[in-house]
Amino acid sequence: TGQAPRGEDLPERLASHVRRAIDTFEQEGSRDAAGGDVLRFYEGRNFQPAWMSAGGREAAGVFLARMEQASADGLPATYDVDCWRMRLDTPPDTLEEVFLADVELSAAILRFASDLAHGPETDEPVRDTDVQGVLQDAADQPSARVALDRLEPQHAEYRELRRALVHHRSTAEQGGWPTVPEDMLLSLEDAPGETPDSPAAALEEGEDIDEEDRRLMEGIAAVCERLVASGDAGDGNRNDACGFGPGDRPAYNDTLERGVRQFQARHGLLVDGIVGPRTVEAINRPVEERITQIIVNMNRWRQLPDDLGRTHVFVNIPAFTLEGRDASRPVLEMRVVAGEPETATPTMSDEISYLEFSPYWNVPDSITRNSLLPQIARDPGYLARQGFDVIRGWGQPAEIVNPSTIDWQAVGDGFPYRLRQRPGPNNAMGLVKFMFPNDDAIYLHDTPADHRFEERRRAFSHGCVRVEDPVALAAFLLRDENTWSRDAIENAMHDGERQVVTLPEHVPVHLAYFTAWVEDGAVQFRGDLYGLDASERRTFESTEDSPRPREAGCCRFSAGR
Repeated sequence: TGQAPRGEDLPERLASHVRRAIDTFEQEGSRDAAGGDVLRFYEGRNFQPAWMSAGGREAAGVFLARMEQASADGLPATYDVDCWRMRLDTPPDTLEEVFLADVELSAAILRFASDLAHGPETDEPVRDTDVQGVLQDAADQPSARVALDRLEPQHAEYRELRRALVHHRSTAEQGGWPTVPEDMLLSLEDAPGETPDSPAAALEEGEDIDEEDRRLMEGIAAVCERLVASGDAGDGNRNDACGFGPGDRPAYNDTLERGVRQFQARHGLLVDGIVGPRTVEAINRPVEERITQIIVNMNRWRQLPDDLGRTHVFVNIPAFTLEGRDASRPVLEMRVVAGEPETATPTMSDEISYLEFSPYWNVPDSITRNSLLPQIARDPGYLARQGFDVIRGWGQPAEIVNPSTIDWQAVGDGFPYRLRQRPGPNNAMGLVKFMFPNDDAIYLHDTPADHRFEERRRAFSHGCVRVEDPVALAAFLLRDENTWSRDAIENAMHDGERQVVTLPEHVPVHLAYFTAWVEDGAVQFRGDLYGLDASERRTFESTEDSPRPREAGCCRFSAGR
């Protein structure tokens, strides 16, 4: 018929078919929680058909077009689009077929919409996107396009990664990036030729070149070709992009070294211009691996709220960086130290509610048992030198125990006290803490171990985040408070008396895990500090696969993933 029939009994008749279809899905072993989503979808529209009408077909066509391009959103291409197009082009003959097609198509669209909004295999969505409500409003072509815009993550960073994914896939289709010899070692100090910036020397026809020089020149040419392919050298033009042309003797020079430095900076490597083992390893990573890395990081934007807060703090754990942002623009940047892999800093979104100047450090039991008690047993004077008190219980005021009354050699896992470090320059928390109370007891804080910020891989903490410039961060959080100048902040930090300052308005803080993002038009890659990329990529391994051809009428609801 091509049109769903109308009448006063339509909602009741469709409701019967919806429940019958869901029962069929269950009997076939293909129904999971999404079956309830289908039922709620039709309850929300008073059991009116969604797609088997003129406007509904237009809306369905918009969704199918986006579902066909699901891989561009980093989603597995398993939505039976071709099959659904055939079913829509062949209108059902009976009322039962109309209802069944409408219900099954709703299941497919709901699954795609949920994947686009929250990611595949997401049990507890972070974004508050109302997938059901968005689809309820998608009654025609224009509203369906608006619905798709609302479903995808709203962050500009997501769209930038989406464009980067298209570019990297294009590179893969053209054969990927060239590789360089694994034993490649280049630096300007060892550069052949008179000077690194001397004009390129032409290769003479028939010139006799020994094997070692030939291998060196081939390696240099390979480095050049690889950096041109990824946009790190030149403007994509092979000629003279690296300081030498096709007929010249390849030489490691200033021009090529600048490309190496740019590549190293994009990959979080030591920027020294030397092509050594770590740089070669990054250069030889296949583009397919970077594609998966981009997809995994696109999905991480689905795990963050759409509204990060006009003013907020954003920590990227694998990059070891913190940004204070205002109106989405970074106005404060600094290095941080994150947790070691064994004591990983968790991802979370919360709100900084107060600052604690000249703080005490109440040592977690795990650190007391594993680190401090063995140290104290070897050197009982450690407590006094580092400013630790031994406390009985959690009552107020604190009941301080004389450490000389404790047999530290006999102390084991049943240690009946707790340790607290007094404010001061040796305090592990430094001179200020930035608190957002949470079940993991994670917060931002100062540190006396400033030398750690000079390390490239800054994973040294027990889970909390140490900040490089606590004065600047405190000033950022207190900038609307006239009484808190930088001098006042410095004085409070060094006062030696604990002082708690409550923020009049809580500031959102996001501890995130991004190993790929776009900065100034260039994709940045970082190492997988905690192995999360490796564990999450399995969800997306089928993204590059095309769905198998199916016969018309076989695209039944299957929410299994």
